[in-house]
Amino acid sequence: MDKRLIFGQIGETSQIIVHKNKKYSKYLKISSIDCIFATGNGFCDIKHIHDMKQIEVVAAIIHDDQGRIFATQRGYGDMKDGWEFPGGKMEPGESPEEALKREIWEELETRIVVERLEQTVEWDYPKFHLTMHCFWCSIESGGLTLKEHEAAKWLNKEQLNSVDWLPADMTIIEQIKTIMV
Repeated sequence: MDKRLIFGQIGETSQIIVHKNKKYSKYLKISSIDCIFATGNGFCDIKHIHDMKQIEVVAAIIHDDQGRIFATQRGYGDMKDGWEFPGGKMEPGESPEEALKREIWEELETRIVVERLEQTVEWDYPKFHLTMHCFWCSIESGGLTLKEHEAAKWLNKEQLNSVDWLPADMTIIEQIKTIMV
């Protein structure tokens, strides 16, 4: 399938052309940020970000005194086997820091110290828009017992790219390298 997407500025007209046996062409006025996904059947699915499911999560960038970062491998769901920073969804009324402490206790039976917000990542997956608040953390107590993840690794700066990070998590890796020793 041949695809061509032509974008412009908000308020301009954009063209989407998809070829599969016959040409399909559609012009649309750009009214906001559009996400365009190939559906695999010769058509494009056009979604506005505000129409997508919104998920807000917190993630712990846990570091140790040897300058390493703790990474976990998902053991469930659509993104099974992808590597990520541990964490999870915020519950109503929770601050990001409270949610992160709760999630790390539930997933790893470990108490953490939330040191600072490192970055908030905005990422569009095909089925939802993710807002991920990434915090620099250290271990207060506990042994990082895997309760939901398939595997885990401590990674030094040179090893950060040795795992297959999930796309949203990958966006912060270069920034983390500048912080690591």
